[in-house]
Amino acid sequence: MPEGYSRPFPQIPEREALRYLGYRGSMPEDRVRERIGEVTGLLKEAAAPRLVRQRFEISVSGEEIRLSGLVIKSKDLLINLKSCRAVFLTAATLGSGVDRLMTRLSLTSSFDMLVLQALAAACLEEVLDLEEEAMKAEIKQEGFSLRPRFSPGYGDLPLKLQPDLIRLLNAGKLIGLSVTDSLMLTPQKSVTAITGLIAGKETKGKKSPCLTCEKTDCAMREIKVESEGEDAFHRS
Repeated sequence: MPEGYSRPFPQIPEREALRYLGYRGSMPEDRVRERIGEVTGLLKEAAAPRLVRQRFEISVSGEEIRLSGLVIKSKDLLINLKSCRAVFLTAATLGSGVDRLMTRLSLTSSFDMLVLQALAAACLEEVLDLEEEAMKAEIKQEGFSLRPRFSPGYGDLPLKLQPDLIRLLNAGKLIGLSVTDSLMLTPQKSVTAITGLIAGKETKGKKSPCLTCEKTDCAMREIKVESEGEDAFHRS
């Protein structure tokens, strides 16, 4: 069985936080930068990053991916896992303290709430990126590298997969994750992901943070397309 463990609060990449706030190649005014600094402090106090992951063997039959008794039907995930025979399942959360902070700021400052949403998204992404580096180190001696991580709600991978991933990882008990009736994770700033292991060197190409984001109506969202045999992305 996997074990859940804590992760330190990461150094949030400013560029990613600004991207989530809608800044593209421009710097915000001093007032915005000041609020980012203030809200980062609040987030750091509230967040308690925790994570659980486990490696599973997979098999592919037609358009189905079989994983520990689970049958997954997703053409997009099949493309992502091409030539893979194993995956890491990961679940991560910033904890319920961030939910409480979001509720508090929603009542006091809509702008600070917007900043918090951007910072928390960037923070969670960084937690996953750091864990991905640990995965790479583990599998390097086996001659494997990683495919981009892929989450329910992205492409045609259904959100209804969430309860199964939580169950396989025992994430409810280990890191306090649960799934609502509408198939969203709680605490809110949480994510599950599937990351393929592939023989050979790491595939070069752009990695989209939208691979692990469940907000499908976001104006910043990037949609995966196939272009001349390589992964590419475009804005929705």
